[in-house]
Amino acid sequence: MKISLNKFLKDIAIDYDIELEDIDLLSDKFAELIKKVHDKFSIKVVFLVDEYDKTIIKHLDDIKLAKDNRDVLSSFYQVLKTNDRYLRFVFLTGVSSYK
Repeated sequence: MKISLNKFLKDIAIDYDIELEDIDLLSDKFAELIKKVHDKFSIKVVFLVDEYDKTIIKHLDDIKLAKDNRDVLSSFYQVLKTNDRYLRFVFLTGVSSYK
């Protein structure tokens, strides 16, 4: 999952012609991307995610992997709180059902 998120961030940076520093920590790279998109366009960023929990739910048969994915996503999405000043709107949906 870390590889996939890293590729996602790099692809978005390429789409917007933004150069990211060579940072290993995904959350730092995500924060850098948010700030640079904001600065480049002088507008606040909108962040939309559909089925944010799919990588957890999909692996419930492997609890360790599900927990690892949860931890990665938790760290990754924490960036949204600390970069609120650059964000206009954040919308995340999940696939989990509640009964």
